[in-house]
Amino acid sequence: RLLQVDDAGKITSQYIAFQHEQNRVAERLNHTPSGRQFINVHDGSSKTQVTMAQVGPLPLIDPFQESSIGLSSHLFELPVGHKTERVSLEILMDDIASTRIELSL
Repeated sequence: RLLQVDDAGKITSQYIAFQHEQNRVAERLNHTPSGRQFINVHDGSSKTQVTMAQVGPLPLIDPFQESSIGLSSHLFELPVGHKTERVSLEILMDDIASTRIELSL
């Protein structure tokens, strides 16, 4: 994240991807060892909200749970047994307007 402070003290931030695939706002992540599925919001934070059409808000994982050890703290868990191949998401970041995206799962 690049933070810039102008002469008036206004702070702006910009996410800069290290890997090409991170230029997308989000992607699906299958966690094979646990069988869990997530939406990985690349520049997510604890203030980020992810809502899936026909399901509602997706929960942000609790990084302190034993089942979340080794997982990123900006993962939003899909419902158990979720099988839909395409999903519509609304992602509300803490510092920018919401984004609506369709992901192929």
